[in-house]
Amino acid sequence: MTTCLDMDVGNSRIKWRFDGSEGIASGAQLPNVKQKVGRIRISTVRGNEADLSQWSKRLYGLEPEFAIASKSLAGVTNAYSDPHTLGVDRWLALCAAWNASAGSCIVIDAGTALTIDVVAENGQHLGGYIVPGLATMQRSLWDTTQQVKVQTEGTVGSDVYGTDTKSCVANGTLRMCTEFINWVLREAGTATTTVFLTGGEAEPLLPYLDTEVLFQPYLVLDGLALALP
Repeated sequence: MTTCLDMDVGNSRIKWRFDGSEGIASGAQLPNVKQKVGRIRISTVRGNEADLSQWSKRLYGLEPEFAIASKSLAGVTNAYSDPHTLGVDRWLALCAAWNASAGSCIVIDAGTALTIDVVAENGQHLGGYIVPGLATMQRSLWDTTQQVKVQTEGTVGSDVYGTDTKSCVANGTLRMCTEFINWVLREAGTATTTVFLTGGEAEPLLPYLDTEVLFQPYLVLDGLALALP
């Protein structure tokens, strides 16, 4: 059996899986597995395939395999008229979710961008939404204002009024994300739908969601195995 090193290269984090182990690295830190690697499968949204190929060949002597969004995969049909323009991470996550749920599902991916995708019971992707993620909203205030320049990294927001600028930003952006998600879930209806939550900024949202969700941080890697079996 060939042992695969799987990687989900996001905008700000890299998630990996190898031989039963999983991990998350921030920034551009790439995994350095000491055991023999038979295949390398990658999902990347950074457009850095050439750099990843060089790294893979230098460290492991292997040409990596890259997943792309397609018109259909594992029973799921892409809603985009040009399927390749759908982010590969979204595509892999929603394909993995539908196969895991065996029915209609909603995938919330909370990262640099907050995305929500809806898949019908028959596997038809209905489309979704893209809005700025928590940290992206907070950075926009730093970048575009004079009076709201506060460092909120590592701050866990809550659903109460802020009493200083830092807590106002952390709590306000958390509220924006969670209220948006809760609105989408109410509109879509979740009585017979499985809701998945993934992404590097997902955990702070969990206590404030009105619907029960399955928190699966490595959902994209599950989809990677479907795309490149």
